[in-house]
Amino acid sequence: MTAATETNSINVKFIAVPPDLRPKYVPLRGDAAAIDPVARAEEALSKLADNFERWLGEEVDVLLRTWAELRKPPAHLPGKHNAFYLAAHDLRGEAATLGYPLISRLAGGICTLMENFAPEDMPYDLIDQHVLAIKAAIREKAEGNGSETARALVQHLAKIVAEMTEPSGT
Repeated sequence: MTAATETNSINVKFIAVPPDLRPKYVPLRGDAAAIDPVARAEEALSKLADNFERWLGEEVDVLLRTWAELRKPPAHLPGKHNAFYLAAHDLRGEAATLGYPLISRLAGGICTLMENFAPEDMPYDLIDQHVLAIKAAIREKAEGNGSETARALVQHLAKIVAEMTEPSGT
């Protein structure tokens, strides 16, 4: 058998994790026996959830600030583009985690446009539509899947981005 046709086989075992791990919890001895780590973890998550909206607002503020700076002449400075791209990239990654997947998709559209166009060819009007949609989503607190109108807007913008960035001839 040649090296090109040789294959390695790996034995893999998948373990199904029960959705509720409380039955697996074994209390500790002594004073620590009263501590329920699952309850403590759930409490910590609920405290963090209270901060999600604030954290998301801070990320959107950075996006808006860098967008405003990018739109000031001269617009084609690499530092301005990089700062705005990084703000959109961060928002794309964090918004879904914080419970705002529509905002994540909109920020992803901005990233896709910036990755596919040179600064002098950038479709700034389309990016502006994404930024305005993000502002509206924050204002309306469009958590989760948002409203039907919000979903339709995000899908429409995503379709335009896809059409503009797909290779010609496909």
